Amino acid sequence: MSEDRERSISRNSRVTLGLAVLIVAAIVMNERRLSSIESKLATLSSGVVDRWTFAQQEAWSLRLAVNNPMLRVPDPANPGSTIQAGSGD
Repeated sequence: MSEDRERSISRNSRVTLGLAVLIVAAIVMNERRLSSIESKLATLSSGVVDRWTFAQQEAWSLRLAVNNPMLRVPDPANPGSTIQAGSGD
């Protein structure tokens, strides 16, 4: 029976009812705040999409090599090799 008294909130307990309500309210408020943050994060992450296609990367690499003949540009179609546009001479 002494265990029941230790686990319940009563006049003899050291935890007041106000403190218990405050703790529960703080937990609920933090849960709402975390839920709001998670919702905002989901919205932000759904808006981030990789819009750079392989064809765009390939075209950009080729333009970079043509406009900078002395530059060795990585070839997106063949990793490990480079695109180097010559001067045509």
